[in-house]
Amino acid sequence: MAGDRWLVVTNGTWPDRERMKGLVGASRHLIVCDGALNRWTDDLKVPTIVIGDFDSVDSSLLTAWESKGAQLLNVEDQDTNDLHKALAHIKSIGAGSSLVVGATGGDPAHELANLLTCSTTPLETQWHTQTHEYLFFNPGVDYSIDFFPGQEFSLFAFEMSTRVMLKGTHFPLDGDTLDSGSRGLHNRATATQVDLAYESGSLMMIRALREEGPSEDGYEA
Repeated sequence: MAGDRWLVVTNGTWPDRERMKGLVGASRHLIVCDGALNRWTDDLKVPTIVIGDFDSVDSSLLTAWESKGAQLLNVEDQDTNDLHKALAHIKSIGAGSSLVVGATGGDPAHELANLLTCSTTPLETQWHTQTHEYLFFNPGVDYSIDFFPGQEFSLFAFEMSTRVMLKGTHFPLDGDTLDSGSRGLHNRATATQVDLAYESGSLMMIRALREEGPSEDGYEA
């Protein structure tokens, strides 16, 4: 499993049913947070792992999915949320990246906690919502991101990010420092590939899902 990509499912708003089934079906490794198990149905793949403190799911559901082959991982840590538990675990067993669904919607405090969690994880992480994708980047990596010309996006810094290089966009950056704030709001691609790199800090990109359908790999290093 080292270096593999994991699909992480939390208990927020999921993409539409067909897209959700497609993402689950295409995943090789699947970790479901315990609250999301209440909505998991038989037409979806058996989770590789179900993780959480198991206080928000009926024990009969846990038993049923365990009998189908899911590994149950009880992590009783009240200082971290389920997404943090899931990302920390898959990182510890060698995951290279993650695709998260269900991180938005519902309680806005949970959504903000999820954003901050992913801004600090060393995993390259991507979110899919009903309408947008979020890309979380790591410093010291050269990224090439597929776009269509004119596609809008916003680039945000969770903390001061230095020597930011952004090419293939209407508003490029050339070694700039990007602080937390609105400077990166509403940029757009001018090419089919946007290049991004930075030296230190924490960056996240938000863009609408592609009209021709979401890519399975929003970016590649």
